Amino acid sequence: HGFIGAPERLEFTVIGVAVNRASRYCHSARDGEILISPEVYQQVFKIVQAEKTVISPKEGDLTAFRVTGPKE
Repeated sequence: HGFIGAPERLEFTVIGVAVNRASRYCHSARDGEILISPEVYQQVFKIVQAEKTVISPKEGDLTAFRVTGPKE
């Protein structure tokens, strides 16, 4: 994270693999849908129900989990 640009027009931004991957999940989700990565699913599998799926951004297929709701 940091500032990028000319001194007259600096913008704060984040870059990197994690940011790009998060962007792929966000852009692949439909309206009202929550997609999470396998790494996030490992942390929350005890409290959410989710279906394994594959998303296909231009960079290649990624495994994702579609959150369907809380576990009862």
